[in-house]
Amino acid sequence: MTRKKYYMILDTETTSNAKMVYDIAYTIIDRKGNIIEQANYLVKEIIEHPFLLGILQRDKFSARKYRETYATLYNEKKMVLPFLTVRQNIRRAIRKYNCPVIAYNMEFDYTALTDMAKDLGKKSFFTNNTQIWDLQTMALHTLCDSCLYSVFCDKHKLFTDSGNRKCSAESIYCYITNNPRFKEAHTALADTEIEAEIFIACVKRHKKMHTEFCGQIFRHPIWKKRCKK
Repeated sequence: MTRKKYYMILDTETTSNAKMVYDIAYTIIDRKGNIIEQANYLVKEIIEHPFLLGILQRDKFSARKYRETYATLYNEKKMVLPFLTVRQNIRRAIRKYNCPVIAYNMEFDYTALTDMAKDLGKKSFFTNNTQIWDLQTMALHTLCDSCLYSVFCDKHKLFTDSGNRKCSAESIYCYITNNPRFKEAHTALADTEIEAEIFIACVKRHKKMHTEFCGQIFRHPIWKKRCKK
């Protein structure tokens, strides 16, 4: 019997200025996209520290996201945990399901989590044998690399300020759901749910999965080939 495969979709929310991680969530799915387990945590060191919470609330974008998450989670005290307890819980879930960890623009999440772990005296957030995959790279090679995606972006004016076609999780989710008006919540748990759908859409293309960190995405030859205006 083939062992069932599971995948952890991870997302973090940070302050845009101080890069403090205050909202962490994961959604574990199987290869068909069924949700197996979810968890969402607020980081106690940030939200219960007057000075650090003040930094968070002075940033308008972060403050709005925080209020949305806070209203949902703060009354559930088990969800407000020290950062290293969150780290332990996530490591335990990875071991339980023997799953890779996937995030959209993983380099950002990986760096933020690792830096915070180091600040608290740990070498890293993940273990050395954790599989780390970048969903943005997967989407670039499977979903964005199509004329249909280019046509969708052109039709609905999904361009960056510099004129490139967008390749954000939001724009790709708009494409796979054919809903150009969709707006990403930018809260950790909600973002893992849409990114889980993006991952399954990538899997369904039956193409080679590129999982490495994306780097400079618009320098990628596939992106230049398909999306040059």
